[in-house]
Amino acid sequence: GWFLGMQNARYPMIVTIFLNSLNIGLDVLFVYGMGMTVDGVALGTLIARYAGVTLAVILLIYKYRSWLSGYIHDLLLELEAIKNFFSVNRDIFIRTLCLIFTFSFFTAKSAEFGNVVLAANSILLQLWMMVSYGIDGFAYAAESLIGRYTGSNQQKRVKLAVKYCFIWGTGIGVAASLTYAIFDVQILQIFTNQQDVIDTAMVYFLWTIAGPTVSSFSYIWDGIFIGATATGPMRDSMIIATLVVFLPAYAIGVHYFGNHALWLGMTLFMLARGATLTFFAPKHILKINLFSSA
Repeated sequence: GWFLGMQNARYPMIVTIFLNSLNIGLDVLFVYGMGMTVDGVALGTLIARYAGVTLAVILLIYKYRSWLSGYIHDLLLELEAIKNFFSVNRDIFIRTLCLIFTFSFFTAKSAEFGNVVLAANSILLQLWMMVSYGIDGFAYAAESLIGRYTGSNQQKRVKLAVKYCFIWGTGIGVAASLTYAIFDVQILQIFTNQQDVIDTAMVYFLWTIAGPTVSSFSYIWDGIFIGATATGPMRDSMIIATLVVFLPAYAIGVHYFGNHALWLGMTLFMLARGATLTFFAPKHILKINLFSSA
């Protein structure tokens, strides 16, 4: 996150490739070479994680040593900056907690409909998440650019960054929705050869077609609000989407629509995040008017 905030996307890529490659290699060594089982996989993951952290610290010191020394000294003298730092972390923690709860609740309730529905929902949810990784690339770009332009009070550049991130992010979402609509069965067959799971997934596939387009707005707004360190509204948006929209939608709808209520709740959850952040944006993102000329 810090590297991305410094507009350095190369180091996170290096760390991620190193960590995953080492993890795979250690898993193979411990399980196939040394005859270990799950404990070998866990040990390989643990070692890889610490090695990844070590590499990140080395890269941090190598690239930013002179900058860090002055920054840390100034930070220790700025109590208000420290307070703001922990405030941002608190807001993001609450936001992430709500997000984890929503997806965990979704999975737990899916299991109550039986193994076939659970398997189908897991595949469909994975299709949602796959697209989010592509859109998140523009969300990360938004974090970096919005942070830079907000800090230097360049409102016109903020508007341009917002517009182009939305154009590309929602473009990917729409393209993914169209791809899912055209190749629905073929995509499902990549994940499973169980016909009952495929048939069940097809019953709910319309929600997956809508998912990438609907969720793209919330993903991009997240990056923009994080970049502007407007984490309070982002936290409030997630609380509203979880407690006021997702849970009531499921609780009311499950008696009438069954598993469709879960997907209705998830879709409304994403819509609520995008809508509330759009509502908060004019006040917290430097009075942006997305429809004015740049």
